[in-house]
Amino acid sequence: MAELIAFAVEPGRVELRPGGRSRAWMDATPNAFAYRCVPLATANEHGWEMVCPFGFEVTWSGGPAVGDLTIRFDEGATPRDLVQSHFSSGILTFNPMMILRTAPETNLWVSGPPNYFKDGIQPLSALVETDWMPFTFSMSWQVTRPNVPIRFEKGEPFCFFFPVPRGGVGACEPRLATLSEDPALEEQYRWAVARRELDDMMAEAPSEKFQSWYRSGKLPKRDSGEAPSHETRIVARPFQRR
Repeated sequence: MAELIAFAVEPGRVELRPGGRSRAWMDATPNAFAYRCVPLATANEHGWEMVCPFGFEVTWSGGPAVGDLTIRFDEGATPRDLVQSHFSSGILTFNPMMILRTAPETNLWVSGPPNYFKDGIQPLSALVETDWMPFTFSMSWQVTRPNVPIRFEKGEPFCFFFPVPRGGVGACEPRLATLSEDPALEEQYRWAVARRELDDMMAEAPSEKFQSWYRSGKLPKRDSGEAPSHETRIVARPFQRR
């Protein structure tokens, strides 16, 4: 089992927790139908979150200077240097003051929570070599809507992270092919298309029929086997004291 350690430079500054499956916009879809998309729902759980210990509001005037971004904290917020205008150009920066340590040859993907939207501001993504870097990292968001107050609530996630093997992308040998070059895959694809019939399925019983073969980890052609490995839920373990 690969170890992931969070060394708190300032203990208690932020809370770490496993990524949550639920999203407000997914809840609001008819009958919460968005959760039937397994790839979408499992992406929400594929890592850990850092959450705001207090609420605050940020507004960007549209200018390039550090002072063009103003932050108004809720009463009692401390330490407020967790959130700063540091890089200018309308970029909001969080400083959790933690050193994340991954296994050798393993990076940390750092971004905003997956499938989580905030009007007027966009999380920036980073790939950090946390198997050797002896320093903290920051999490930044780019304000995209000037002169509009944007609020972060207490308990709201501001950072999402998970380990990825170093060199994985570079080791890939990408190539293009036509589907007919893989007859077995082509057959399975045609079965998947035939079984989908989304209009009829959604009209009858979408909660039971929508891509049920994928949710159960079975190939769409009956009696043709199952996926070698399949996840419908991802349960990240909580961080605990060693």
